[in-house]
Amino acid sequence: MRRHQLGLPAGSHMGDGADWADTARRLGYWVDDTPRVGDVICFARGQYGSDPSYGHVGIVENVGADGLVTTSECGSSFNGKPFSRTFTAEQAAQLQFIHY
Repeated sequence: MRRHQLGLPAGSHMGDGADWADTARRLGYWVDDTPRVGDVICFARGQYGSDPSYGHVGIVENVGADGLVTTSECGSSFNGKPFSRTFTAEQAAQLQFIHY
């Protein structure tokens, strides 16, 4: 929903959150560990509090000059309410980002 609000495309049938990066690669999207505003941030199963069975995805809202990455997220593992959190550059380097 957030990508639609930003006027950006969002894939469908991408699988569980933990599967999105691999699915995106297979579909020809650019995926790496460098965050950019508007990217989909992909969490592995259980990574940074994501669902241990399904993983999680969110949207990159800001990347600071210091490498801090701020996200917008929502999901059942997080009580279904939108929220934001910030990751250090070191934490972000452990995540995958889909660039549309």
